[in-house]
Amino acid sequence: AWFNPASKLTDWIPEAKPQPGEMTFEHPLPSAYSASRFVDYMSNIRSVRCILIGFSLDETILATAVDGFHRSHRYQVIGDAVACRQPATGDAAAYRDAVVNVIANFATIHPSAELIRTSGAIAV
Repeated sequence: AWFNPASKLTDWIPEAKPQPGEMTFEHPLPSAYSASRFVDYMSNIRSVRCILIGFSLDETILATAVDGFHRSHRYQVIGDAVACRQPATGDAAAYRDAVVNVIANFATIHPSAELIRTSGAIAV
C-alpha cells in the first residue's frame, strides 16, 4: 500500500499533519530523494537542522538517511519518535532497535527530550 491515497496506512496522525505553508513531498520510492522537488530543496538549504521522524523507519527513514549521507546531507533521527511495521517473526522492539542501530551509521540518533530542549531552525 505504498503511498496509496485510498489506504488508511497513509493517513496523517492529526497532531503531526502538515500545517498550511509547511512543505510536503510525495515520492514514488522509499527514499524522499526519489522526489525531484525534495532533491532540489535539500540541495539549496544550508545550516538547517534536518530531522527524520515517523512510522516508516525500516523503509523511508532508512532509505532517506542513507541517500542523504551519500549526498553529504546529515540527518538527525529522533529515536523515540520512529516506528516500523511488525516484522513477520521475532520481537518488534528488537527489530526496531536493530534498524535504529543501522541508521546510526548514516545519521545521528537523538531522544525527543533533547529535541524539545533545543531550539533553532528545524526542517522536518
